[in-house]
Amino acid sequence: MKNFIVILCFLLLGCYACEKQENVSIPPITAENTFSCKIDGEVFIQKEHGGFLKTEDGLKVNLLANNTWKINLGDGNHDLFIYLSNIPSSGSINIEQSDGDLDFFEEERNLIELNDRNTNKVFYSLFKSKAITIKSFTSRENLIFEFGEIILLNSENSSDTIELSQGKLNINLEILNE
Repeated sequence: MKNFIVILCFLLLGCYACEKQENVSIPPITAENTFSCKIDGEVFIQKEHGGFLKTEDGLKVNLLANNTWKINLGDGNHDLFIYLSNIPSSGSINIEQSDGDLDFFEEERNLIELNDRNTNKVFYSLFKSKAITIKSFTSRENLIFEFGEIILLNSENSSDTIELSQGKLNINLEILNE
């Protein structure tokens, strides 16, 4: 009987631990230098991990001319690239179609690309994707934005898509990497 109870406890713990993150809520954007969203319903929060994105917190920001930011985020399973050109101080900016090459050299549009490390698939934003809402922006200092739902297309299979939703970003460059 003792063995049955022990096995039952392990089974219950195993089922609880394997529960999907679909019901986990996205944290608010009040904490600086954070990003979160859902990728096909599962929570993505940038964090330290191995791979090419060797940062202490899974977040790297490059500032370019004309209020243009290149934001690299990762969690070990996904690398998310957000390229925002000519960011306004508030309002919304449209995400446009990317070429899916994970290279934002001399871009003039607002783009998103995602590299799925588990499947080696690259997904990219489509023409006239939904907009990102700029909540606060100070050139070369901080950026806060949100987005609702953005569909990304597989670069090799047009019937394969993923959905980014509930996206929130808060970056303060003055304290990033301190």
